Amino acid sequence: MPKQQAVELKPFFHDKTVLVTGGTGSIGSQIVKRLLLLTPKEVIVFSKDDSKQYVMKQKYADEQRLSFVLGDVRDYRRVNQVMKGVDIVFHAAALKQVPTCEDHPFEAIQTNLIGGQNVAEAALLQEVAHVINISTDKAVY
Repeated sequence: MPKQQAVELKPFFHDKTVLVTGGTGSIGSQIVKRLLLLTPKEVIVFSKDDSKQYVMKQKYADEQRLSFVLGDVRDYRRVNQVMKGVDIVFHAAALKQVPTCEDHPFEAIQTNLIGGQNVAEAALLQEVAHVINISTDKAVY
């Protein structure tokens, strides 16, 4: 992200609590990295990969604004719980590899479709101000 754009985004994220679903993934981790260049109050990494969370915790050990929550977007109750007090959500959790989705269609639907629905419904219930859905050009249905 060019510095000029980051400066323009600072007021939008200033003192906000931001949740990143799939925050340890290839796209989610880059979103987290960029958010930390701004001035959010807190960035919450929500993912189901405890190993990647561990690595990320080590990488950002001195970052007080970063917290980690283990969970899966397919679990509505967990998504609703983590969304309490959140101002902005980046929804990046997904199965993105087309061959994986073709080989495991039920899992793909549960994660990419039901997971997205869970994020949207919880955001409405918790009155989240902004939800940004992240998608690649790969596993889009």
